[in-house]
Amino acid sequence: MAEFYGWDIYREEGIKELKRIRRSKFLAGKQAMVDLIDRYIKFYESEKDDQIMGKTLYSELDIEEANNHASKKTKELREILKSFYNTKEGKKGDFRIYFIAEKRNYRLGVMTKEDYYASFGEYPDVISYNENSFFKIKYRPFILICPQK
Repeated sequence: MAEFYGWDIYREEGIKELKRIRRSKFLAGKQAMVDLIDRYIKFYESEKDDQIMGKTLYSELDIEEANNHASKKTKELREILKSFYNTKEGKKGDFRIYFIAEKRNYRLGVMTKEDYYASFGEYPDVISYNENSFFKIKYRPFILICPQK
C-alpha cells in the first residue's frame, strides 16, 4: 500500500482545500490551473491508492504528450501554491496542499497548517524575535568614560 501523505486522514479536508484554491481570486484568468486542480480533485475523490502519472492527469493525450503537459503544468502549479499560501486569502485556510517531492512526482500531500509550517520551516504568521516589542530595548546601553582630573 502506498503512502497517503495525509489523504488517509484529511481526505475530505484536502478536497475542500483544493476546491478553495480553485475558487480563489488568485486563479482568476488561469483556466489551465483550474482545470489541473479539477483533475486532482477527481483523482483524490476516487480514493485511488496508485501513483499519479502524466497519463493519470491527462488521459485524453498520448503517453508522451501527457507526461510533457503534466510536467509543465505541475511546475506552474508548484509556484502557484507557494504564491497562494503567501496571500491573505491563502493564509486563511486550516490545511495546506503541497507537492510531496520537489520534482518528478505529481502526487500532492495535505496536512494541517501547523504541521506544514513545522515540517517545512516556514512560519509566515509568527512574529520574529526582532519584531516583538517585548524584546526591544528602548535605550541603547553605552559606556561613559570620564577623564580623570
